[in-house]
Amino acid sequence: MNKYLDATILKPEARKEEYLALCSDARQYNFPAVCVPPFMIEDCKKWLLSSEVKIATVVGFPAGYQTISSKLYELNDVIARGANEIDYVVHRGYLANDDFENIEEETLAWTSICKQKSVTSKWIIESSELTHEQILRLLVLANKFKPDYVKTSTGVYGKAKLEDVQLFRKKLHPEIKIKAAGGISTKEVAQSFIDAGAYRLGVSQYLNLIV
Repeated sequence: MNKYLDATILKPEARKEEYLALCSDARQYNFPAVCVPPFMIEDCKKWLLSSEVKIATVVGFPAGYQTISSKLYELNDVIARGANEIDYVVHRGYLANDDFENIEEETLAWTSICKQKSVTSKWIIESSELTHEQILRLLVLANKFKPDYVKTSTGVYGKAKLEDVQLFRKKLHPEIKIKAAGGISTKEVAQSFIDAGAYRLGVSQYLNLIV
């Protein structure tokens, strides 16, 4: 189970000791990554020095409705700070207005930057909050621009749904991986998402899955 877990703290009220414990656990249990807010990248990178655990962070979190230029500035900033993996939120405002032209422009820009900078890209589409048609249109764009992962949820507005992961795996090119996040708090639930095709799980209650 450990190799699937992005151990996560994204709650705004978290204290520095919690992040330190997160990194200590990630090192002990050999998780692939910790997912933390941008302002904690440098500290977590220091605490994880000499380990193989990657630093993941979020851009446009949690609604994704900032301007494209501001999100790309944030993207470049977190890469410069040392992030290895970027969980990037789709623009929910553009989705609400059926503005796929701007969604395409943004998606091309950020996936291109991630490829150029050799960082892992994860596209959060908040699928539990979308219509089936919206999900399908976004999966078409994912196949076009090829982020490394499509991720179900931020965990703020919606939760991972097993049927969404099954749909992702059916529609996405095989090289695009799936990350499920939001509401995964038991071994049984985690295993069901892995069996459905998830390659990473974003979890804040990660100790429940390994102890």
